[in-house]
Amino acid sequence: MLHVVVLAAADQVDQLVATCENGAETIYHIVPLETAATALGAATSAPGGAAHVGEPMLLSLLGRHAPATHFPTGDAGNYYRLLQARLSLYASSAVVATAGVIWSVLNLASYALANDGAAAFRSETAHYRANYARSMSSMPPAADKTANMRAAVVIERTVVKQGPWPMAMMSMVSTALEGSPQIRILQLDWKAVVPGPASGPAAGGAPGTPALAAPTSSLALGIPKAPPQTLRLQAEVLSAPDDYRKVLGAMNAFAQRLAGMPKVSVEIVQLPFDIRPTVKLSGTVGAPVPGQEQNKFTLDITWNP
Repeated sequence: MLHVVVLAAADQVDQLVATCENGAETIYHIVPLETAATALGAATSAPGGAAHVGEPMLLSLLGRHAPATHFPTGDAGNYYRLLQARLSLYASSAVVATAGVIWSVLNLASYALANDGAAAFRSETAHYRANYARSMSSMPPAADKTANMRAAVVIERTVVKQGPWPMAMMSMVSTALEGSPQIRILQLDWKAVVPGPASGPAAGGAPGTPALAAPTSSLALGIPKAPPQTLRLQAEVLSAPDDYRKVLGAMNAFAQRLAGMPKVSVEIVQLPFDIRPTVKLSGTVGAPVPGQEQNKFTLDITWNP
């Protein structure tokens, strides 16, 4: 079924109704222009135009909203798109060319810097080689037995591994200090305990003969094992001078951390204050005594590796 809407002037409606007859497949709807314009809120005619023409009303309806698309421009539109593509290609080529030039300049600069660095290294290498050759010129090569060379390497590795170095005990103290931030180190005195005979006059020598120095034990080098090491540690507790419980607790906790390490023994040599029962207490609590060290203590740490 086809419905046909006919817009006509009011004086033509009766004539069109009589002329347009509805059929089996077509139905005509005759609508006056004024009625359609009122329903659509559009103008019926342009200024100075005829009132029986419907174009002004249709144009006003079309002018309410911008069209979604424009009519195709044909070959002119294709040419414009080709121009846009060409300009895009030109711009892309210019960007790529500029990037290539910058990259080349950077590569050349890097090559120049690397070449200068290599020349400096070659000059330094030649200088060191000349110094080495000059130093070795006064020491002609001497052949030695393979066993002696192997023994020298073994001794060197043993000394590096088992030699008495203070780093191990310093690491222990550092580990203990991590748990005692209120302890501040004042002085460290490290030494290796190397047994040896006391020096004296040579056997069979005259009474006025000067004493000869006793030979140093191989333990001083860590051969055959590392010697015992001792560390005298003087520190202080960062706390109020009259807070005796806190001072003693901090010192004991620090000493216990050290004593809990493998093969380590700790001896308290000096307390922050004398708490022996035979000592007479005097003075005012909290009043500093001139010349007296506050909250300082001394520990003797022994490590038998």
